[in-house]
Amino acid sequence: MRAIAFVRSSCYLNPSHACIEAKLAELGKFAKLTEYLDAIGDAKATACEMKTRDYKNEMRFLPYEFLRGKEIKLFDFRAFNDCILSK
Repeated sequence: MRAIAFVRSSCYLNPSHACIEAKLAELGKFAKLTEYLDAIGDAKATACEMKTRDYKNEMRFLPYEFLRGKEIKLFDFRAFNDCILSK
């Protein structure tokens, strides 16, 4: 669970339960929003993906061996959610 490792590390300076819960809530919202990407439109979804992709942490948290070669991405989940929901 690369995303979970990322959530935990992003709360490294503030390892409180509230920080981790907030990050997991954003991840959950992201997961729900991705179910509606067809309705949102490809152009907006692609623009938000490119704008909010977290390349730095993708290199820091490499995927497990069985996921290598597949397109696994990390995002700033809050920024992605805000971007998708903006007009």
